[in-house]
Amino acid sequence: MPKRKITNKNSNLIKLIIKLLFSPLLIGRWGWRKNKKVMIIVGLIIICVAYFGYPYLGEVIDSQVLSIATQELQSEVTSNLGVNTNDFVNILDYNESEILTTDIHEKLKVHFIDVGQADSILIQTANNKNMLIDAGNNNDSELVCSYLSQNNVKKLDVLVGTHLHEDHIGGMDAVIDNFDIGNIYMPKDSTTTKTFRDVLTSMQNKGLKSKYVKAGDFISFDNIDIEVLNPIKDNYSNRNGYSIVLKMDYGNNSFLFTGDAEAENEKDILSKNYNIDVDVLKVGHHGSDTSSTEAFLKAVSPEYAIIMVGDNNYGHPNNVVLDRLDSLGAQIYRTDKEGTIVMVSDGNFIEFSE
Repeated sequence: MPKRKITNKNSNLIKLIIKLLFSPLLIGRWGWRKNKKVMIIVGLIIICVAYFGYPYLGEVIDSQVLSIATQELQSEVTSNLGVNTNDFVNILDYNESEILTTDIHEKLKVHFIDVGQADSILIQTANNKNMLIDAGNNNDSELVCSYLSQNNVKKLDVLVGTHLHEDHIGGMDAVIDNFDIGNIYMPKDSTTTKTFRDVLTSMQNKGLKSKYVKAGDFISFDNIDIEVLNPIKDNYSNRNGYSIVLKMDYGNNSFLFTGDAEAENEKDILSKNYNIDVDVLKVGHHGSDTSSTEAFLKAVSPEYAIIMVGDNNYGHPNNVVLDRLDSLGAQIYRTDKEGTIVMVSDGNFIEFSE
């Protein structure tokens, strides 16, 4: 898979615009002194190009050149136009240190494991901490355990079963049996299926108990506080309604993991006025039209949409959902087409890794 890069929607867009605005200074000081009006017009044009062409424009000036250019432009603008550039910066309302430096240098990896028509997501920090959200079907047990081992996982500090359907917790018993486990989080729900009983047996054999979480709770993972947005209610007619929905912020990057949450859950989340504008969305319920309502997707406004799906008779992903995502400009990745998808974040940029 080719590497792609996205940036934070706010501060990094301003960073790019400033870099492009300063780029004419590379031509030389004479360009500003002899052609002030032309250079200002060029700068305005560049701002427009940066706004409408973003995020396809790359880095154009390294930080050292940018720093020099900044000082040059401040001096020239103040002396020639009588404008205090500090006031201009305040109007933009950005934090210069945030824009000109990388806040988090450590890399966070998010693996959307190809488990077919199921979910399993591995999150790894630079401190060798590991979190697993769901573990695929029963038949995916060996695949998931093997993938974890290949990625040097010896302990799962956090294990989440978003809800009790087999395509999400089917492999959890094998994961619990084969790895050291820290905290287990599940919704407050119960069922009599063999799949769920197997998970309970594996927990009991290791003296583990799951912790119930609901909207408003936080899951602590390394130095990251992951917000729980669902379940909001105590009772749902559909087991998918109990799906644990998680929002993870890492520096300026943000992720939303939705399990199989459906339209009812999305409406409830919107009613709570949570900030769900994120860079990356794990599309709900494998792209079913029972999820991903138009209002919800507009609020999320994802740069990237990840659909975890395999061969199925349900029509997943639904074309209506694909059209909604496409209309928002989201780039869609599917595990049935791309296989396992690995994203790497440094807190400002996200790359898709091979």
